[in-house]
Amino acid sequence: MALAVSVGDTESVSVLVVEGELDMTTAPSLLDAASSVAVAGGGGLVLDLGRLAFCDSAGLGVIVKILRAVSGAGGTLAIAQPTPIVRSVLDLTGISEAVLVYPTVAAACAAVG
Repeated sequence: MALAVSVGDTESVSVLVVEGELDMTTAPSLLDAASSVAVAGGGGLVLDLGRLAFCDSAGLGVIVKILRAVSGAGGTLAIAQPTPIVRSVLDLTGISEAVLVYPTVAAACAAVG
């Protein structure tokens, strides 16, 4: 399965909707999209993982790279509505302790905006 990334914006927060499988072949697509948004936006970034079916170590690595880039630019990264399998991977690896995780996109946007 491929990865689809679409961009949405609120007043002060960019939202990347990630759908499909995030693995070593698709991770560069997410990194490219996040880099474009971070350069254009600044402020907060929300990764909507509600449609993400799979995430391997390469995908986790990209999330950490995005976290570092957003934090380095003075912004805040949040993850919204991760699927149960993705949430368990975030929890097991400790990433959910470094990144804000919210049950809805609205809650994530409110937190980082």
